[in-house]
Amino acid sequence: MRVRFAPSPTGYLHIGGARTALFNWMYARAQNGQFILRIEDTDLLRSKKEYLDEILDSLEWLGLNWDELYKQSDRFSIYREYAEKLLKEEKAYKDGEAIILKIPDMALKFYDLIRDEISFDVSEIKDQVLLKSDGSPAYNFACGVDDALMEISCVIRGEDHISNTPKQLAFYHALGFKRPKYAHLPLIM
Repeated sequence: MRVRFAPSPTGYLHIGGARTALFNWMYARAQNGQFILRIEDTDLLRSKKEYLDEILDSLEWLGLNWDELYKQSDRFSIYREYAEKLLKEEKAYKDGEAIILKIPDMALKFYDLIRDEISFDVSEIKDQVLLKSDGSPAYNFACGVDDALMEISCVIRGEDHISNTPKQLAFYHALGFKRPKYAHLPLIM
């Protein structure tokens, strides 16, 4: 069993992020699993070392030790490889320098451990950017590829990410990846 906490170093760790990290850490420890820390620093303009340092220091201060640490900025070649694979298989197309996934005409639904079954109308989901024109990966693509390759078995995150799930499911489907389980936590008000 593997879970992950995936903060973006575009700001300081906030209470909602700390709570999500705590849920992931507790679940991993209760299940004799692994807690993966993945820094989602693909936003090259807004990601800052001072934010990364503060996030790491805060997690250590909270006692939330991680088993593995990854930075998405170190994995750009992996995302390019998978985007080009989809391009070669004609599941994606180029728009200038960007690579875009064709959203398949299929039912996009998943079972959420907290909310039961959630489904989406694919006609309302536009084709998804895999790689931007500057060569950096889109958030949802990098997230989906990493969850699959890192063998994340359960994605525990805030309910504000429910709308990202069908996009990530489309990537799993196109690449033939196994889906993780999902648990979307209510937000702190």
